[in-house]
Amino acid sequence: MTRSVARAASPPVAWGTEMETPQLASLAFMMRSDRKALFVRHAAGPFAGRWSLPFIGVADAETAEDALGRLLRDYLYVTPGAFEFLDTIAITGSDGERFIANGFTCTLWQGDPKFPEKLYEDAIWAVPSQAITLDLLPELQAWLEQTFPGGTAHPRMARYTAS
Repeated sequence: MTRSVARAASPPVAWGTEMETPQLASLAFMMRSDRKALFVRHAAGPFAGRWSLPFIGVADAETAEDALGRLLRDYLYVTPGAFEFLDTIAITGSDGERFIANGFTCTLWQGDPKFPEKLYEDAIWAVPSQAITLDLLPELQAWLEQTFPGGTAHPRMARYTAS
């Protein structure tokens, strides 16, 4: 006995929706007690040669918080500590690939960050307001200038209102 399965026609694609959806990413704003944050220079991919805060794509089966833990453990080789959501930043790679990065302030991690050379060419601890002298991703530079106004070392938290 053979069963036949009816297949539904694919729904039509609406105009303007054929664009690829931005990929969700988790961004680690690791700040030490001296108010310096970790910045990394990407070795390959759509961000090669550019500086940013460490970030990683969120896999389909994980949350942004899970991806953050994976970034800290598996790519920066530290034991994660406390973290708190900071802000959301839209980032575009040199190839046009788009990311929506959920940024988290990370504190109390254990260990000294290390990084695989295939991902990052270099790393530096810098006061965020002074890191704008690096060849930063443009969206990250704009965010740092807005978040750390006037060269302060303390972030100005995003304020969201329902107005």
